[in-house]
Amino acid sequence: MFERPEGDEGDAAEDAEDLEAEERDEVMSRAMERMSVVSRQSKRSTATSKTYISKLEKQLEFEKQARLKLECEVEEMKKLNAEISSKLGLSTASGAAHGK
Repeated sequence: MFERPEGDEGDAAEDAEDLEAEERDEVMSRAMERMSVVSRQSKRSTATSKTYISKLEKQLEFEKQARLKLECEVEEMKKLNAEISSKLGLSTASGAAHGK
């Protein structure tokens, strides 16, 4: 049978360790690249979410102001309606009284 000299076994073991180390480095490098891509996407997603939330907050504030304005207008219309009804009621009542 073929027997390796003592030195060749040591070289083979070192070569195997070097190969394993290179493979680990390659795997780590790929993992770091993927994490970097995910991190960039996450930052982009966070920025997009913040922009969207800001837009929704502005829209909500605008709608609140519009609702308050409409509520004031409705109250004003109620007052005018009550005033008109009161005057019509007076003129109708006085017209009816004059008609008798």
